Amino acid sequence: MSAEQVRTYGGWREAKPFGVMGMDGRQSITALVLVMAAILAGSISFAWLLIGVAVTAGYVGLAALRLHGEPVGDVLSRRVWWRWADRRGWTTFQSELTGPTASWQLPGPLAATVLVPAVDAHGRAWAVVWDRRSGRLTATLRVAPASTWLVPAAEADQWVSQWHHWLAALGHQPTMVRAAVTVETAPSPPTALAAAVLPRVDPDAPASARALIEDLVVGAPAASARVETRLSVTVDPARTTGGAPESLDEAIAAFGTVMDGLATRLGMCGVGVLGRADTDQTAAWVRSAFDPAARDEVARGGQHLTWAQARPVRAKEGWDRYRADSGLSVSWVWDEAPRQHVPHDVLTNLLGPGSFAKRVTVIYEPMRAAVAAKLVDDQVQATHFKAILRRKTGKADSARDEADRADAQRAAAEEARGAGVCSVGLYATVTVTDPNRLAVACADIEHRAEESKLQLRRAYGSQAVAFMAGLNAGVDPGLLRGR
Repeated sequence: MSAEQVRTYGGWREAKPFGVMGMDGRQSITALVLVMAAILAGSISFAWLLIGVAVTAGYVGLAALRLHGEPVGDVLSRRVWWRWADRRGWTTFQSELTGPTASWQLPGPLAATVLVPAVDAHGRAWAVVWDRRSGRLTATLRVAPASTWLVPAAEADQWVSQWHHWLAALGHQPTMVRAAVTVETAPSPPTALAAAVLPRVDPDAPASARALIEDLVVGAPAASARVETRLSVTVDPARTTGGAPESLDEAIAAFGTVMDGLATRLGMCGVGVLGRADTDQTAAWVRSAFDPAARDEVARGGQHLTWAQARPVRAKEGWDRYRADSGLSVSWVWDEAPRQHVPHDVLTNLLGPGSFAKRVTVIYEPMRAAVAAKLVDDQVQATHFKAILRRKTGKADSARDEADRADAQRAAAEEARGAGVCSVGLYATVTVTDPNRLAVACADIEHRAEESKLQLRRAYGSQAVAFMAGLNAGVDPGLLRGR
């Protein structure tokens, strides 16, 4: 395929609320009420008018002004709440290993979760993370995506198209909440290849064959990387058509049927399914995330970790970092999608292995058809409203305003033709064991994000939630908002 025929993708758009000056509808109405109150106060006395104007200006400033892409009011509110929680010790987790008050739960958002073993229709073991607070269930598929560099560009584009259809089908599952794709990479020790290959050599094999394998291992580069790709699915049994299941076992059985259907269709997306993650595997990658120094030991297997054993001994959330056992981590959230059209391999730099352990999770939240239609129509109306408001105030549309309106209209037209609509988010986490290397690791992630045309924002005041959102344990930051 020639360079002129390379297919590109784009048109991602952040949902914009009805409102003025960057405020949403609720904030705009509140500002209008404050303006009217200031006018009424002015009829009483000039002093009351000044007070009303000051209050209105302060509110509008906090709601409309932006700091790193966020309303100033949200940043200040999060900072105040984080300091308040920190002073009360709520940002510190300490696991009591002994005594009558021993704590066996996981920290923060994972505290309400339980790892439930299950068996599918073929007798194969798998695991479900049950959030006892929300009732949601999460299971994970271990997958092996095929490399797009080994196939023609047309076939890679076909995989992207089938992935779109796979995501669109999620919106027709009444219990579906979200799907999350996680790519985790970490440097491997120089002995990793020998440890993985040599124990598997058959001692009865011909001497020449054994010698060849040993020569290949010795001659292989010392530097290597461990790469794992996982796809987790979260459902809410309470959304089941006809009523929620009567028991957890019934809910898990129904969930297993959903997982079978989803796994079957992944093959058309260029993704091979290695199987569902069982309890040992699920606990192992959570333990490795909290304690990266134990990653190699855990990877060798044979420990049969429980969910309680996956917890850290001690964890401390900072304003801009998260410390758990031997790991010091920093997490980012997706701030803005690529503005331009990009090829299918745009995320290669961000997802590829490097010198530091990192985890990138892309979350897709499908919308039901009726909800999606209303959303895209509301977005079109919002762009028209803002265009009319700008004309009334004598302001011309900027190039970005025109592009945003065109994207909103294009999304509505595509949805009307049957396309699915998803809310997409991304979380990236880098982990080091040496605090002196943290600044270099952060710079590496931010540079990779720029090469992938993404704008990331460090999750200030929400490091623990952003860290755990990528653990394939069903942690939903949106569900935790306001708690």
